[in-house]
Amino acid sequence: MPETDIPVSAIPICRHNAALAGGLYSAACITLSDADHRIITSLVRTVDKAIQLPAYREAVLESAGEVAAHDPGTPGAAIGFDFHLTKTGPKLIEINTNAGGALLSAGLFDNRHCLALHDPEEEQLAMFAAEWRAWAGDRTLKRIALVDDMPKKQPLRREFDLYRELFKGAGWETVICDPAELAIQSGRLSHAAGPIDLVYNRLTDFALEEVKCRALRRAYLEGLALITPHPRAHALLADKSRLALLGNREAMLGLGLSEEEAGLLATVIPEVTPVMPFNADKLWALRRKLYFKPINGFGSRGVYNGAKLTRKVWGEIVKGGYVAQETIPPSLCEVGEDAPLKLDLRAYTYQGRIQHYAARLFRGQTLNFKTPGGGFAPVVLPSDRVAC
Repeated sequence: MPETDIPVSAIPICRHNAALAGGLYSAACITLSDADHRIITSLVRTVDKAIQLPAYREAVLESAGEVAAHDPGTPGAAIGFDFHLTKTGPKLIEINTNAGGALLSAGLFDNRHCLALHDPEEEQLAMFAAEWRAWAGDRTLKRIALVDDMPKKQPLRREFDLYRELFKGAGWETVICDPAELAIQSGRLSHAAGPIDLVYNRLTDFALEEVKCRALRRAYLEGLALITPHPRAHALLADKSRLALLGNREAMLGLGLSEEEAGLLATVIPEVTPVMPFNADKLWALRRKLYFKPINGFGSRGVYNGAKLTRKVWGEIVKGGYVAQETIPPSLCEVGEDAPLKLDLRAYTYQGRIQHYAARLFRGQTLNFKTPGGGFAPVVLPSDRVAC
């Protein structure tokens, strides 16, 4: 599918710019058409409906393992839907349960020339409060652990401080830590700072299998703390092979969606096929039109452009754990006088509802926050836009 030019215009970057410079923000404003917004809104709502179907859950959780089979009673916070914009409408590239950037991009919306569907910071607080109520009822939330692998070395580590500031305003103490800093003490998940009530989970060990996640895994399975987003949400939504099922019109009709709903998913989700021994030869022949992604991958790691694939790498892919996805090139947009940047669109969501959008601009094969002129950019609709 050909790449598409997206209209942009320069705007001043908002309040976090001075403190968070260095490739995190782009001096661009992306226009999302009203038609694309309507499609994305319907897609997010339909996916949320689909994953709640008993037949869907039975189909995907049967082989997902003990930790994913456990139901903590919450939908899971901070779900991101990533799209490429094309001339035939938005295409869903992947769903993430560790969707970073919500607060970093929220700072862009202090400029009211930009559209925020809802106040992004209030939406984040309401989301975590809703997760807590669903899990704990009327108990008081006192302390949150924002957990990531070596958080001080994470590319979006500055966002963690923004969450700590936001949570502090709600009366919630926050510690930022590696999972190895957590332990089970007196029947509670604990940190050196004290007992932990809620874990905002930014880990990419989605099943909590690593040794240093042992306390987190136990806390999750035994209900010693609320972990969100959690392994069950990842198994239902973000495992890359789920798009193969969600985008299969006949399968989703059989699982309980309507003709209109199944047709929408099939239209917006590019074809995704699990790589198996029986289809390996066919996929190799079609490789130039495909991207190959690890089922539990993240951040473009382990992703291969089929047009550049070698036999040696292919030999590893066919061993299992990969899907082949129809190639949908990202849009191109002009920012200043330099070469065009690639663009993908992230919708931050909770329970089938879009909280806000952010565009991410980059150059090269994969998204990064090092491209001059690239980074997060606000998104507006034509019906809401005024001159920047």
